[in-house]
Amino acid sequence: MWRQGEETISMKRTAVILLALISMLTICGCGLWGKEDAWEHMELTQEEKDLLCKLYIDEEKINQGELFSYQVRTVEQYRYAKEVLARKYPSYEFKITYCEPQTIADKYMMLYFGEVENGEVGETVYTMYVYEGKKEYYAKDDFFDRIFSPIYETFLYDNLQNIGGNIVEVKSCMPFVEGEEYDENVTIEDMISGKVTISSDTSIYLLEESISEKEWEEIFSNIKEKVVQELGLEGTYEVMVINNDESLEKIEENIFEELEYSYKGTFHTWEEKK
Repeated sequence: MWRQGEETISMKRTAVILLALISMLTICGCGLWGKEDAWEHMELTQEEKDLLCKLYIDEEKINQGELFSYQVRTVEQYRYAKEVLARKYPSYEFKITYCEPQTIADKYMMLYFGEVENGEVGETVYTMYVYEGKKEYYAKDDFFDRIFSPIYETFLYDNLQNIGGNIVEVKSCMPFVEGEEYDENVTIEDMISGKVTISSDTSIYLLEESISEKEWEEIFSNIKEKVVQELGLEGTYEVMVINNDESLEKIEENIFEELEYSYKGTFHTWEEKK
């Protein structure tokens, strides 16, 4: 029993030492990549120096522009991210607030950024991934949702009128990272034609004080047919019949807890198209 306990303690000590070494090597930026090559000089902006100093401990060398290859890659991916944001969304201003460099385990750099309005960075945090391809970098981000969801909501709301029931609100989100072809110029026509594939998580709200189960089933079926068959849309759709103006006010304020409703149903377009 004593020997088993001793072995357990020894194993725990070894694990702690290994974790400490990994942490130190990660901070230094070496270790994860094997033997590093010689320093490489790179002209850096002050912004890039500040970024690298937050990520690595070689502050003196960084300020001199003397970098290892993994640090050069970090700067290149950072510059590429800024270039992609400017190219995809020229009508918007952004600030990258933090990034996580590429590692052996994760073959991409992950950056967090916010939209700048009136000189202030908004509270919503968006994400971009910069991947290292065989010949060049490429990127995906989730800011597209910020632009396209309101357009999509209006489009769907207009197309669902006169289908039956009192449809009062459509809420949609596209919580996915999209490639560089998904920019601020993408239109509903691009989506309908299949030029781009856009999947959404969408909620459709009806306001009815009183509705029978038969009426509900007919409305739900009509909405499903319109979305899947006529419009050919993609995603998950929830349809809810709310019962009062208080619930509608909550929805308009993006408060979705404790809604009073009489019927609710969900369908997935990929299942309906089988």
